[in-house]
Amino acid sequence: MRLLPGLTLAALAATAVAGPIVDTHVVHEKRDSAYQTSKWIKRSAVHPKRTLPMRVGLKQNNLEAGDDWLMGVSHPDSPDYGKFWSSDKVIESFKPSDETVTAVRDWLVNVGGIHDARITHSDNKAWLAFDATTEEAERLLRTEYHEYEHSSTGHVYAACDEYHVPKEIQSHIDFITPGVKGTQIGRTLKKRAHVNNKHWKPSPIPMPHPAPFMPKFDNALDTCDVAITPACLRALYGFEPQDPHRKVNPSNSLGIFESGDFYSQLDLNLFFTNFTHGEYQIPNGTHPILNSIGKWSIVFHDQLLAVSKGFQMVETLLSLLALLVVSLTWISSLHSLSSTLKTSPSTRLTTPTTVREAVMPLVSSTPSSTPLMDLTVPTVLMVSAATTRP
Repeated sequence: MRLLPGLTLAALAATAVAGPIVDTHVVHEKRDSAYQTSKWIKRSAVHPKRTLPMRVGLKQNNLEAGDDWLMGVSHPDSPDYGKFWSSDKVIESFKPSDETVTAVRDWLVNVGGIHDARITHSDNKAWLAFDATTEEAERLLRTEYHEYEHSSTGHVYAACDEYHVPKEIQSHIDFITPGVKGTQIGRTLKKRAHVNNKHWKPSPIPMPHPAPFMPKFDNALDTCDVAITPACLRALYGFEPQDPHRKVNPSNSLGIFESGDFYSQLDLNLFFTNFTHGEYQIPNGTHPILNSIGKWSIVFHDQLLAVSKGFQMVETLLSLLALLVVSLTWISSLHSLSSTLKTSPSTRLTTPTTVREAVMPLVSSTPSSTPLMDLTVPTVLMVSAATTRP
């Protein structure tokens, strides 16, 4: 296990108090000038006593082998196909070396003045985490933190243009946040002003529209370069659709991590409508199980469910409205039939076939798109009763 030499630690501690950048440190990350766009507005310096959640990403091992290991369990021709790793094996295979963990921790404690009890080693072994005031972090990284406001969202991040680490430990560090990559610390008052503004209105929800590259047929492959469909996946991986009635293992599931970009129930409904038919039809409203992290995700999930239920309610109401229109059309037709039959007392209608034959000429002028409903026994009885009156 490799430790920083005592003299080097002493020199670093001395420069930590003095503050200027010396040849013991190097720039670890620097913001690209192309990043300075109109979307981000550099504001005032972060308050020196503000607490920042510091995260030090440690250099992991075996990252270069990750692609081969992944293909090994994923490719059907591999002898390791389907032999998926446990989370413990993943952590063990990629975790930083003991030398890296010790070197970075010693730097934080002996140079940065961060008490060892304040430092947490993450469960996946890839991070050292601790809370620090802005002035502690600036002294540790030889930098200055400013507030960066996003012009569209109003989100405010603590970040710096560049930061430094000792040469001795640079090879052990991947990156540090907040650094060039900022950490959100709030929102501007301007963006929160709508809470008390009675004239404020939310932005309208964009309505979906067909994509110009929508395939003409379910099995079409000529748009796979711009739109991945089930047919594209079957052609790419060489498999046929499974029996829709086949029983599957209840533990068969797929986990997807997303941060800030959640699924759209409306998009799912459109996909189910466009690409699942017949016995393979997936009902609209079907959605994944959302295991939220944090209260805002839970609130967002509740909103998604409410929107989904709202769309289902609208669909139901539209169906009922269509049924009502058709019913009124038939009632009008039957009324006309009744009037016609009154002029011919000898007419007697007793079967559905006869009723259809009598009604069809009366509704022949209706548009061809109007569905013709089968006449039921109660309808026949209504017509029969009307024809028996003197």
